[in-house]
Amino acid sequence: MTNLVGVLNDVDGDSGVDIDDTFIPVRSPLMEYTNKVFGHRLPRPFTEHDFVIYGLERIKLLYDAGITREDISTMLQVMESEGALENIMPDNYAVRSLKRLSTRKGKVYFVTSRGNGFYKDAKGMTDRWLVKLVAQHEFMPADTIYNHNKEETLKKLNIARFFEDNPYFAISLLEKGVPVVLFNLPINHMNPHDRDVISEKAYKEKVDLIKRLDSYKGKLLFRVNNWEDVYKHLM
Repeated sequence: MTNLVGVLNDVDGDSGVDIDDTFIPVRSPLMEYTNKVFGHRLPRPFTEHDFVIYGLERIKLLYDAGITREDISTMLQVMESEGALENIMPDNYAVRSLKRLSTRKGKVYFVTSRGNGFYKDAKGMTDRWLVKLVAQHEFMPADTIYNHNKEETLKKLNIARFFEDNPYFAISLLEKGVPVVLFNLPINHMNPHDRDVISEKAYKEKVDLIKRLDSYKGKLLFRVNNWEDVYKHLM
């Protein structure tokens, strides 16, 4: 199992799939609401250029403005109250890929770190989104599991592969021997301007994390740009 084809086709077992920025794109609405809620406190708009690390409160633009993790939670609850995440749908390749995996390789589980520590009713919000997903794409996972500790979920399921974007979750899964299909985003690889937009401490942490991640490349870690890449490797 040294390539993506092998991970997707040669190993029997279930698939774990992260929701946000893996199955559906949420970076744009997060940036939109960051500017909507905190724009009056920022010297300039928050853009894609800034969004290079997991944890919005660790980004210099926001950190320097005194924006905390609690503030970010308040913003997420504004998004929740306005249904900002409930209408975001996956592209067709994402749905086609998971349908094929669920019919040929086992069950598909959504495993998300969405929780009431950030939202008022994470499950209710996600359930409403799932209803729309079924209506528009005729796809429903075997189950949706809410757990920030994703490796803990592995103990209960027969997960043969995991689809993820978050480098922290990815490394915890890789260290348990679980193959990870990682969707390339600025948060999970080094960018030339990283040092300019995050703190020195966060930068050094990211350098170490990406180095650890890439040590699994071609063994258990397989990077893709999008779901079309995944679909093309499914047989």
